Amino acid sequence: MCGVQIGIADIESLINKKKTSLIKGMKSKAGKKFDAYIVLKEDCTTSFEFDKNKSYKK
Repeated sequence: MCGVQIGIADIESLINKKKTSLIKGMKSKAGKKFDAYIVLKEDCTTSFEFDKNKSYKK
């Protein structure tokens, strides 16, 4: 997913808790790296949730 393989523990967490641990080093379509959680929504689709405490450089 986004250039990073997620482990069995993250898959189990996604199914059981509806959210993975923070996954680092994923790549966007534009090629930029980012860190995010993968969240399972009610309609069984996934989305990203970004760390609220991280400050980004401009």
